[in-house]
Amino acid sequence: MAPLRLVENWEKEREKVRLEENKVVKAQRADFYAEMASKMEPPVERRDLEALDCFKKAVAIARPASERSWQVLAPKIADERKARVVRIQEMLEGGRAGDVGARVDGTATDAARINALANNAAGGQAAVP
Repeated sequence: MAPLRLVENWEKEREKVRLEENKVVKAQRADFYAEMASKMEPPVERRDLEALDCFKKAVAIARPASERSWQVLAPKIADERKARVVRIQEMLEGGRAGDVGARVDGTATDAARINALANNAAGGQAAVP
């Protein structure tokens, strides 16, 4: 029985180590993509990137990021970002600026930023924080 228990303990420990290794790889993958996205034209901020479904799916993969994986992800980021901009513009044009934060990314978005976006859409000159 002792050898069986040793094997079971080894398996449990190995699983813990594997899970930790996966967390590290996923964090490195997210950092790599965030750095690359900051170089896009226009640049994508990390907080905006983290709201994108394609980014969430890409960083769930427990393999190191590569230039090739970035080439696959970049067009998806651009497409999803364009779709979000269109939704924001539609909400702003419809007079629903208060809905923008909640509906675009499902999080509580900075009110000052949303108000500045609404002001810009209305022809104002306020800078977006």
